[in-house]
Amino acid sequence: MTVQPQDPRIVVDEKVAKGAVVKRYLIAIALSLVMFVLMLYSQGIFKGYDAVNDKVNHNLTAWVFHKLCDSLSITGVVCCCLSGLLFCSNKGAYDTIFFGVRQAFGVAFKDPKKLKYKDLYEYKQAKAKSKTEFKYLLWIGLSYLVLGLICLIVYYNVNI
Repeated sequence: MTVQPQDPRIVVDEKVAKGAVVKRYLIAIALSLVMFVLMLYSQGIFKGYDAVNDKVNHNLTAWVFHKLCDSLSITGVVCCCLSGLLFCSNKGAYDTIFFGVRQAFGVAFKDPKKLKYKDLYEYKQAKAKSKTEFKYLLWIGLSYLVLGLICLIVYYNVNI
């Protein structure tokens, strides 16, 4: 039994696809980490713990886990919501609105005969070919929410 050699183009295409997925994950994780740090900054964690002015009676560890829980949860919810918006976009929820705006601006600035799409059906067919992946944002958001839940459990156990 002989094994046929693989087509080198298929191997290259698979590597390119895997590289695009890794790149997508890395960019999303980097942006979510930036958002997480901004949330921590807005929560005042870098200013330090002030036992006198803190309105809730916390110890330092509970205070830190409270701020971490809030920041992780907000970041997780934002990532999950963005994933939901991309899912709705893939299903065509915004196609009519985008087509209408595109047509309005197209007629205002171009000759109506030179518009790219003649009707909504053509536009939807073209958009159906270019779907955006959304699961990576969902997984990143869910991981932030799980980390936030862990911080919440630690917060309640420490703040006794």
